[in-house]
Amino acid sequence: TTFVRQSDAAGAARPAEGHTVEWRLLDGAPERAELGAADVPWGLEAAALRMKVGDVVDVVARGEHAFADDEEPASIEGVEKRWRVELLGVEGRALDKFQLTADERVERADELRLRGNGMFKR
Repeated sequence: TTFVRQSDAAGAARPAEGHTVEWRLLDGAPERAELGAADVPWGLEAAALRMKVGDVVDVVARGEHAFADDEEPASIEGVEKRWRVELLGVEGRALDKFQLTADERVERADELRLRGNGMFKR
């Protein structure tokens, strides 16, 4: 991840797992995504977790980090994807495992287990 422009706004929001973020890729319209969801490429998620609202970064992801969990590429060997991302907004509640009820923890653990099993089967 390379920062192209960093926000200098004091107290600018930082996303965490469970937040819904709004971002714009260089070549497109604003998009919304939930961090930790299966449809966000790992490289983009890792970059978003280190950004503040207003930051613009260049992201380069290789191999399995270039794909989302729900994507099934023919081969990941040698694949490289590049994005320029601007973080436009953060909303929702961050996922804090220490504030979840026992049932919510079990549900989250099951989601993570299924996500991991799906990655292993690729």
